[in-house]
This record gives sequence, structure tokens and C-alpha cells, in this order.
Amino acid sequence: MIDLDNGGTPALEDQSGGAATNSAMVFCTSYIEDKDIWEGRYNRWLSHHKKVFPTSPLFIIDDGSPFLPDEEGVTISTNLSKITIGERATIFHFSNRLGRQSVTNFPGWFRSFTFSANIAKKFGFTKIIHIESDSFILTRKAVHYVETIDKGWTAFYCPRWNFPETAFQVICSDTFEALEKVRDTPYEENFSQKLMELSLPFTHVETKIYGNRYGEFRSKVPRSADFAIQVGKNVRYDSEFDRLPLTGPF
Repeated sequence: MIDLDNGGTPALEDQSGGAATNSAMVFCTSYIEDKDIWEGRYNRWLSHHKKVFPTSPLFIIDDGSPFLPDEEGVTISTNLSKITIGERATIFHFSNRLGRQSVTNFPGWFRSFTFSANIAKKFGFTKIIHIESDSFILTRKAVHYVETIDKGWTAFYCPRWNFPETAFQVICSDTFEALEKVRDTPYEENFSQKLMELSLPFTHVETKIYGNRYGEFRSKVPRSADFAIQVGKNVRYDSEFDRLPLTGPF
């Protein structure tokens, strides 16, 4: 349902009204060119992670997309003070696109990613779970690990490139100030033409929860993977959440 800044009922209260009913938010960033991209990428991400995190609100932080979905359970806002939580998903939409100029210059992603700090503060979340729109959590082992993290800024490990994986991160409230500091640092002077994987202030890189950027070199994700990155529409994967019933809330 397209609902720009009005209507709807918030599912969570902001800090001025009380604590959030769920302590974690899950989000990806987006640029949605048309309905096909929405269905093939972002709707797929929502459908999957609604099973993975059934009680956590799912957010999409959008970089000025020309297409926005009009769907039941999906709310869209351009004003943080009036944002409402959709039953299925919440899209925060920046009206102007900053975009991506090169592999190391992506101010649109930077703005969307760091804006998660604003949303977390608005609703009193104590944990931010970032999973990019081409990325999938595949095992309950991974979810359990994410559940138990209660401090620090954790990235997972990318074996292919031997660096922290920015497409899957968990940021706890004790490091929200660090995220805000990144947000408030001028992008062009400090982050443009640099690898974000080597620039963000992670406090821990987790290697025992295993995944990779499989889409760069495989057509099928191995069954041993706990998560998968860069999973395009032609990359096959197997998920425990498609095979096993969920037995507990996140």
C-alpha cells in the first residue's frame, strides 16, 4: 500500500512513547527501476526474510527509485517523523537519487545504509540487522548467532575476497554512536573511492557462520552455507526455512 507520510497505524512506538515491541530491525537498501525488479529482487528478499525473522520488522531504505510498489502490508514514507510500520514491510524513500558512480563510489548506498541509525533511534531498536537485497540467511544456526549478539558491530567473512562482508552485518546499540559518526562524516572526502569493507569500524568479523559471494563464481549455493551473497535470479540455493517449520520467535 503506498502511503506517503499519512495513514496507517504504527506497529511500534518511538522513543518518546515507549520501548519498541521488538528490539531488532532488519533492512536492505534499494533502487527499484520497475515492477520486474521489484518482484524479482526486493519482493523475493521480503518473502524469504519474513520467514527467517517472522517477528522482526523488515525495512527497505530506498535511493530515489522511480518505481514504488502499491501492495497490501507495505507502507512507504518520505518523512521519518511520520513513518509507520507496515505489516509486511516498510519502505523509507529518499526523493532524490544519489546513485552509484563506480565500484568504490556509491553515495546512494552510503546514505541509505547509515540512515538505519535514524530509524533505529526513532523506534528504540537495540539491534540493526543489515542483509542486502541479493543476500539470504539460510540456516537457523545463522539466525541463532544473530539472536545472541548483544554488543559490538559484527560483519561476517567473505572468503572470496578475504575481507569483511558488508552485505551481512549486525550492529548493536553500543555501537550506534559509531554508525552515527560514519553517517555524519562527509562522504566524498572520507569514503569515496575506498572499499567500505575496509573502512567501516567493525568490532568483530565472524568466521564460524559460513557464507560467500557465491553469485560471482557458482550457479548453486552449497548446502553447507549459512548465508549467501550476490544471489541473482539464476543462482539456486537451499534454505532451512523452506524445509523446516519455525519453532520460536526471533
